[in-house]
Amino acid sequence: MKRVAALYCRHENLCYSHRVSSQRPRSFYRDVLGFNEDFRFGPYAGVSSGECCFHLCAHHHWKRPVGGGAVTLFAEEIDTFCQAIQSRGAVILGGPADQEYGQRDFVTSDPDGNILTFSCPLRESSASKEASLAD
Repeated sequence: MKRVAALYCRHENLCYSHRVSSQRPRSFYRDVLGFNEDFRFGPYAGVSSGECCFHLCAHHHWKRPVGGGAVTLFAEEIDTFCQAIQSRGAVILGGPADQEYGQRDFVTSDPDGNILTFSCPLRESSASKEASLAD
């Protein structure tokens, strides 16, 4: 599967799932998001794409609520990636949209309800660059 975004993480990247031993969460990260499954050890698995990696851990391991995870994944652009994962079955909960904090984001969730925000820096228009230089 062709990678459509070079992802990297800057925040906590541990995502919890109570069904890591089943195929459903791993299939979502592999088949929908395009991640690689790096390892699997009992109820614990690691997935990655580019510089971004995180671990899927069964609910009973840390006693965290199912779907209680939220991560932000950063890329140089997100629109093409959003379209690609939506075509593979991801439900987009919001965006892609420009945010007032200088990022462009979209939000999806995994099958267990963990929230995944994909974000990239806003591209400055040439008009706003020229205005900044004039100041």
